[in-house]
Amino acid sequence: MRCEGEITIRPSYIMKNRKTKLLDKKTKVFLIAEDELILEGWENALSHATDFEVIRFPNKLRTQKFGAIVVVPDIIIVEAAWLNTIKNQNWLIATKTKNRTKAIAVYGDKKEISRSIKKSIDEIIQSGFRSQQLINLIRGLRRDDKNLCMYYAEQLKKTSSGYRNSEKYTELIASILQLTFAPFFSNPQLKISRTAGEKTAYLTFENNSSHPFWSELKKIFGANYIIFSIENAPTVLDRQSWHLREHLSEPVGKIGFLTNRKPPNSSYFMLQVSIYQNDGKIIIMLFDRQIRALLALKAAGVDPTEIIEDIYQELVIAIGEAKK
Repeated sequence: MRCEGEITIRPSYIMKNRKTKLLDKKTKVFLIAEDELILEGWENALSHATDFEVIRFPNKLRTQKFGAIVVVPDIIIVEAAWLNTIKNQNWLIATKTKNRTKAIAVYGDKKEISRSIKKSIDEIIQSGFRSQQLINLIRGLRRDDKNLCMYYAEQLKKTSSGYRNSEKYTELIASILQLTFAPFFSNPQLKISRTAGEKTAYLTFENNSSHPFWSELKKIFGANYIIFSIENAPTVLDRQSWHLREHLSEPVGKIGFLTNRKPPNSSYFMLQVSIYQNDGKIIIMLFDRQIRALLALKAAGVDPTEIIEDIYQELVIAIGEAKK
């Protein structure tokens, strides 16, 4: 017989003992939402991650006897709407403090994210995210920056160029950029654009940074947003540049970043200069070498913005020389 307020967990997730070492190594992910269908959706999204042990609760979760749960959570994924009550927020804060648990809030509308909710969570993610984004976010919270950078650097090396691996590369680069620039930007949005049968991914951040470099770009180029064009092609295509160029307008701003595998020939440099001379827009290129350098600086505790500053300064000097 179940007592009032007690939480029932499906038997397959109850660990009465710790004999299975494999389960001990898995990240325990708790899912909290009012609707059973939402919990099922999150569980399906995380099913690709074999290093997770996922526990979804029944609807109308009651927290007063949460201590009856056997498994200690590593990560809690919760609906932002569920955190609208002080009681639920206090429970989450207490659980995080006691168990060193990290919490991710999923929101559908910005109105759901109040200041009090932000105090009780570690990360937020907006509805419409891709499964891999959530998986990478969970893994990021479980690893320290150094180990996560090493993991991403290895994945970058293993991922070959070409259409077949385009989705994997896109998810990887998006995760790397979010890890690298998390202290400076907010509200990352990943969207796929299809033009004439070609597919390009765009990762956009809100530029609300107080960092001198990013603040300066906002003043000079109206860069309210920082946008990255991501393609898994062997070298940069002019088409990718022209598409990014079209995206660089109000309210985004006139500076964008193009990520790809290998540097193009010298003719592409003249295209960069031409785009600035004609439209006043700057396109900065990042390739595997620069992406790895970003990870190396991040792992070492160095501000990775230094790489971007150096590339930017070189391009500005070249543009100045071209005017002479």
